[in-house]
Amino acid sequence: MFTSNSHSYYRLIHCELNEENCGSLDCASHLKELDLSLNRLQDEGVNALCTLLNNQIVTLEKLSLVDCGLTKQSCASLASVFESERSHLKHLDLSLNNLRNSGVESLCAGSRTLLWTLEYLRLSHCKLTKHSCAALASTFKSQLSHLKVLDLTGNHLMDSGIRVLCTGLKNPQCTMKTLKLSHCDLSKTSCGHLVSVLTSKPSHLQELDLSFNCLQDDGIVQLSLGLSNPNCGLSKLWYLSFSIIMISIKFCTSVFFKSILFLSAG
Repeated sequence: MFTSNSHSYYRLIHCELNEENCGSLDCASHLKELDLSLNRLQDEGVNALCTLLNNQIVTLEKLSLVDCGLTKQSCASLASVFESERSHLKHLDLSLNNLRNSGVESLCAGSRTLLWTLEYLRLSHCKLTKHSCAALASTFKSQLSHLKVLDLTGNHLMDSGIRVLCTGLKNPQCTMKTLKLSHCDLSKTSCGHLVSVLTSKPSHLQELDLSFNCLQDDGIVQLSLGLSNPNCGLSKLWYLSFSIIMISIKFCTSVFFKSILFLSAG
């Protein structure tokens, strides 16, 4: 049995735990953070964990389940937690799991309830495509959503996915502040969609990661011009490409003091 009597966090990373251990996890009422990453919990383990979270008086705010062998079934179990009056969950990391589009759709269904409390969601390398963007966009548009940080790094979203995602980001109900789209197979076309978000009123977006996408000079020029718009509140922009550094610096000089651009070779 695993207990937490004197600490507000539980970190059991890479401890060779499995689905059976989840059933014997004693979540103390004062537990705020639980990290079970790199354990083969699988869907059965997450289902057992969610049963505990739904039945016990727990004030858990942060849950990390990175690379735990999960599929879309775990998303359905986690969605039930969001629908519980006992839920205080604000931070959820499901990176490096085979969730796919159907899993994200199940997860986002919880945003339509009054009990949705999630503010930070990491779905990095979850084998998502453009089809998951519609569910995410609907979450942004919900009056009940409090989502402020979204990490979609390493998913095959492409320009068509970003176009759909941006329809939600431009919605007045959207409170997104940080968006990570590194390694998402984007081109300069996505820059146009994102600029429309940055220049919309109101735009709450403050941090944007577009690293390791083939944006080309034209895309970066579009972004740079968008930064000069008075409605743009972006303060951090990440991207990487040796071919665009010189032209980007030229176009970004006029807005340098407003927006910090991180150009890194590694």
